[in-house]
Amino acid sequence: MNYYYDIVLNFNEDNYKFYEVDKNDCFEKIKKIPIFKVSHKVFKDILINKIQVNEEFLNKIYNKCTLRKTSLEYACLFSDKNNVIAVEFDKYGKSITKSCLPIQDELNILDTSYTLNKYNLDYSIISREKINHMLRKEFEIKRLITVEIKKLYKEKSISKLEFLYLEWFNKYVNDLKTIRDDMLSELSKGIDKKTEKIYELVKKSYTKV
Repeated sequence: MNYYYDIVLNFNEDNYKFYEVDKNDCFEKIKKIPIFKVSHKVFKDILINKIQVNEEFLNKIYNKCTLRKTSLEYACLFSDKNNVIAVEFDKYGKSITKSCLPIQDELNILDTSYTLNKYNLDYSIISREKINHMLRKEFEIKRLITVEIKKLYKEKSISKLEFLYLEWFNKYVNDLKTIRDDMLSELSKGIDKKTEKIYELVKKSYTKV
């Protein structure tokens, strides 16, 4: 079985919320968690539906997701080489909570997922989940840029923020708060060619780490 190590997950019924931190969210510091590569169709079914897996799969992942002092009985990662999601199941095999991943961890997994063998997951669809009407690509763009802006602002990385701001607005500003507020405000308006350019710049900066 393949595993990913040392990751923080935000298990929630709404799997589009990792960077929108709420005090009631359930953050878990995971030491080790199983990962399975599935087809894009299977991944999409997992993403947008409540599913139920069989007893054989439950036994395979039972207590394999470990924390510092305990474990999650039934939890694992699924990837289709382009996306990754964490899913927690109950003892009957029904998916109960999901979590997106921190950006760097998601990129790391996508880099290695090509070497994994595809797993033939046996499952059934119980019901459709509440759909986030934002397109997946738009969501990913906004998620990555938002995380990067907040991270750079917290670290006071003025030179990197100035660079992104210049690329985005074609003008120079050296005030951290103005840069942060302007970029987040622009991001809330929707996705255009400039936003996609910023997304590619940010993504490249992560892959070089």
